[in-house]
Amino acid sequence: VAGEGDADSGPHVLVVAIAQNDTARRMFETELANALTKQGVTAWPSYEIHASMEQLPKEKAEALIAETGIEAIIVTRLLDIDRKDVYVPPTTYVSSYPSYGYPYYGSWYGYYSYGYTVTQDPGYTYEKVTVSLETNLYNASDEAIIWSGQSQTFDPKGVDDVIGPTVELIVEELVMQKLLHPKK
Repeated sequence: VAGEGDADSGPHVLVVAIAQNDTARRMFETELANALTKQGVTAWPSYEIHASMEQLPKEKAEALIAETGIEAIIVTRLLDIDRKDVYVPPTTYVSSYPSYGYPYYGSWYGYYSYGYTVTQDPGYTYEKVTVSLETNLYNASDEAIIWSGQSQTFDPKGVDDVIGPTVELIVEELVMQKLLHPKK
């Protein structure tokens, strides 16, 4: 969208995050809008024009888009949170050969000697989490899709671990492909 926007700004973009959690929605929209603004694009988080988590009726959405001069819309939604248990089998480490001159249970030193040289880590299981998001860029005037991308975040510790890197990737890709750029 080589939008014209105002005489002194880039294209006007609406940023929409579809989420069940309003805090996550606002965080994502704010961070993406801020990142786009740093690139010279005029971007609004959708919660600024529609605070409700409820879906906006199409007629009202079209009226808001026309009223604000929005030229493009970026919509991001959660595709999947995949959780898998990963099993790591036990391992045995031999640091040196035990003193075979001493019986294993025959003396304290035999037991000590064997235990000191051969150690085991028990097997364990951990959860591997993959969060998948899809982001689409639409032309506001004809609703045509301009670009689509999917991202995956592996083992995030929280929402911030998903939002930050995803926003960075989205903006990098849109700028690289020259899909959103400021008015010169």
